[in-house]
Amino acid sequence: MVVHVQLRDEILAKVRKLGRVSLIDLADATAVDLYHVEKQARPIFVDDAGLMLIQGEIISQWYWDNIAEEINERLQEYCHIALAEIASQLQVGSELVASILEARLGKLVKGRLEGGQLYTPAYVARVTAMVGGAARGITVAA
Repeated sequence: MVVHVQLRDEILAKVRKLGRVSLIDLADATAVDLYHVEKQARPIFVDDAGLMLIQGEIISQWYWDNIAEEINERLQEYCHIALAEIASQLQVGSELVASILEARLGKLVKGRLEGGQLYTPAYVARVTAMVGGAARGITVAA
C-alpha cells in the first residue's frame, strides 16, 4: 500500500511541476509498469477536478491557463489564429482547444472564437468597417 501512495505522490509531483505529462513518460520516470501508473493515476482525477486525462496525458488547468495566455499574446500580435494551427502545435484535437479557449475568452484570451478561427475585437471591427465601406461604395456608385 505504501508503494501505491508513493507512486501516486510521484505522479502528482510530476504533474504539478510540468503541468502536462504522458502516462508513458511517468512510467519511465518512476520505473514502474505502465499498467500500475494508469491504475494509480485514475483516483487522482476523482480527487482533483483541476486535472484531466486526455489521450494518455495528464493535463492540469494551470497548464491550460498558461497556454491561453501564450495564445492571447500571439493573437494580439497577429490579430487572428486558426484553431487547427494551435491544436497541431499542442498535439490535441481542435474541439479540445475550442472548449479550453471558450472557458477563457474574455478573461485570459481577449478575442472572439468563430468558425475555427480566433480573432481580436480590433480585427473584427476593421473587417466590419471594410465590408461596410465596400457596401456603401457599391450603393453610391450604382
